[in-house]
Amino acid sequence: MHVRSNAESIAFQDANIAEMARSEYKLLDLIKTQQMLYLRQFSLDVAVNIFSYTGSIVSYLILAYPIFSGKYDNLTPSELSALISVNAFVAIYLISCFSSLINISTNISELGV
Repeated sequence: MHVRSNAESIAFQDANIAEMARSEYKLLDLIKTQQMLYLRQFSLDVAVNIFSYTGSIVSYLILAYPIFSGKYDNLTPSELSALISVNAFVAIYLISCFSSLINISTNISELGV
């Protein structure tokens, strides 16, 4: 914007080289900032997606150990399925809350940029 509004003055003073250098510096600074923002956003998105996809699987794996080791042999099949359902609900709820929190932080970071 500075170059466009002061183009006539820049031309009369032969300051085009200095203005070009300043513009290139600002462009490189902008590119560096955008790249840093992209890398942060990418790593955040990867972490959220990995947590979302593997969270429920890990929940079942954690519950599988006591089930197959015989700790819940005294439970009826309906009680065991209720226990598994409650555990799955809690895990999925936590994943949903974590994803919502990350989405809110992403929206706030986009406002700050």
